[in-house]
Amino acid sequence: MTILDVKCILDVERYRKINVNAICADDVYPDPQAMAPESNTQFLERCVRLLTTVSFASRETGLVYARMELGRPTWIDPEALEEAMTDANTRAGILAVAPDALKGSYIFEAKDRQLSKSLESDRMHILGQWGCGTALIEEAWTISDKRDEVPSAGQ
Repeated sequence: MTILDVKCILDVERYRKINVNAICADDVYPDPQAMAPESNTQFLERCVRLLTTVSFASRETGLVYARMELGRPTWIDPEALEEAMTDANTRAGILAVAPDALKGSYIFEAKDRQLSKSLESDRMHILGQWGCGTALIEEAWTISDKRDEVPSAGQ
């Protein structure tokens, strides 16, 4: 699994806290602390614990800045990680699964940093948008939409 947006993973836990049976608007959301990034890392922690490999990559570039294998960090790119952790959600998520991430005790390996651009589309499942791939997704939707059009009488 490659995570391009830690916030989306944390949102899974946040959405579980929404009171769908609320009678008034004030009862829909819990207190702000319950919605804070550091209070919503449980789903991410389960993913890291249960999946063999979890990589964290930049949504804009696809460069991997941290990799977890069998629930433990195997390598980190310190500079890229520092940049990624300027986002509060990413910081909370990384510190939840790799509390010592900023101590620099993991090996940095340059291989496998860039997500493969040659992955077959039927094997690549993306939720949301990823860098330049957005144009390809939009083009695919346009083609799909045209297939669904009903031909006019003159065609």
